[in-house]
Amino acid sequence: MLLPKNTKFRLTDLIELKKGHIVSKNILQTDEAAAWIFTYDMGESVSEQANSDDIFILVLTGQLEAEHHGKIFTANAHEVLAVPRETLHRVYSTQPSKVIQLTMIIKEGETEMNKFINKVNSGEILKMSDVIDYTEDGIASVAMVQRKSLTLTVFAFDKGQKLSTHKSNGDAFVQVLDGTVTINIDGIDFDLTAGESIIMPAETPHAVMAKERFKMLLTVVKPEEEPV
Repeated sequence: MLLPKNTKFRLTDLIELKKGHIVSKNILQTDEAAAWIFTYDMGESVSEQANSDDIFILVLTGQLEAEHHGKIFTANAHEVLAVPRETLHRVYSTQPSKVIQLTMIIKEGETEMNKFINKVNSGEILKMSDVIDYTEDGIASVAMVQRKSLTLTVFAFDKGQKLSTHKSNGDAFVQVLDGTVTINIDGIDFDLTAGESIIMPAETPHAVMAKERFKMLLTVVKPEEEPV
């Protein structure tokens, strides 16, 4: 995962808007998925196309419009649009915008989008923080994407709830959607608020404590299986 480690950061700070341009940076590349950060100046667009893989577009700032199946859908900050493979669509910006585009790479024999992208229907704009509700004195989660080497899960922690120190065999990328959280990584505390992100590296002890109610999108990228 091509993102800063051992520090908190804002995804929107990793790429600059450029007048009259569309700019992109690759932040993740595996055999099962790729992720890019894009910036669109106001009025910029990608011509109509059909991707060979499913795509998942999360708007970070600004506003994008997508047209497919003859309909226009408007996505604002923290809203998501899913576009199935082989679907003709066009994306254009009505405001200077920054987005993450996640491509779910389809392998031979994998044809159904809903195997990997759950809770997001084609042609439906979904606000990420609305995917899940808080549970009193509890922790709730909703799986958005589930693959062997990649998962996306939305979590909601009530105030005071925590995950004790543990390890994962994959890099874990946290995007805070709402509230405030303290994340301890290898003995160091990081306080994050909405809009901030951090990487919890693979095999590194980490713990999560909700200082206030908070929600996060957790992306875990696991090692590719070695061929037999």
